[in-house]
Amino acid sequence: MFVRSALSLTRQSRFTLTHQRCVSSEVFQKISAAEVRARERILAVANVPAPTTAQIEAHERLLEAMKVAADRPAKTRMVGVMDAAIAADNLDYAFLAIQEINKRGFQQDPVTLKRLISACVASGEVDRAYQLVDSFVNFGCLADSECLEYLVNGYLSIGEPLKAYKVFSAWDNVDDAQTPKEPMVKSLVEALKAAGFNEQAKKAAAKL
Repeated sequence: MFVRSALSLTRQSRFTLTHQRCVSSEVFQKISAAEVRARERILAVANVPAPTTAQIEAHERLLEAMKVAADRPAKTRMVGVMDAAIAADNLDYAFLAIQEINKRGFQQDPVTLKRLISACVASGEVDRAYQLVDSFVNFGCLADSECLEYLVNGYLSIGEPLKAYKVFSAWDNVDDAQTPKEPMVKSLVEALKAAGFNEQAKKAAAKL
């Protein structure tokens, strides 16, 4: 939230810069300096580093994608919003884009949804990724073994081997299941053993 506030302030500053001819240069410099100090105070209190140029640009690309989608709604433009939101590290807007695609009756596709699953896992929001996979049937899609692989590896990365095992247990139930990758299974077995879940570790090892 604080990062978004900082990005918003930065955008306001850029807006002010485009209108600097409306005031004298001396007054403008004082206003600009005051805005910079205000931003620095907010960021210091929040203990959040100032947004990088890349973050600001990603945020602006997201806003532009949202404007384009709002003016001319289409699935490809809404997918563009989702991708821009992911790049801007804004999963909330990415999910809103997916919901909008569904609400307008456009067909969801697993490839697009997998990009959001991957983004959730990369952000450590594995439960959110799990909920998305669980909602595939509502979107008219079928989850596959690649979706489960994202979840298993995600749960292992955040120290939740039992949740990873529960996902892994459903492996044979997904559409067109592929053989689970050996490194993933070994990591799961080791994590389960380390956490004291020896029975589950033994069942997972049977897949090797």
